[in-house]
Amino acid sequence: MTPIWRSRRSRTETVPFPRPVARRLERGQPYFWQVIVRLKSGKVRRSRRFSFTIFGPGTGD
Repeated sequence: MTPIWRSRRSRTETVPFPRPVARRLERGQPYFWQVIVRLKSGKVRRSRRFSFTIFGPGTGD
């Protein structure tokens, strides 16, 4: 899978999804997201991959 976006490192629980990237998402196509956490110890933890599909009207605006 090819990433369409990677956030910068964050110390918060939420990260805003950039509008320019959202506009490129195509209706009816499956997409996946995953949370990757880098601990102070240097260990990396990954969530399972979650999938979603864009349905209905909209352009990401």
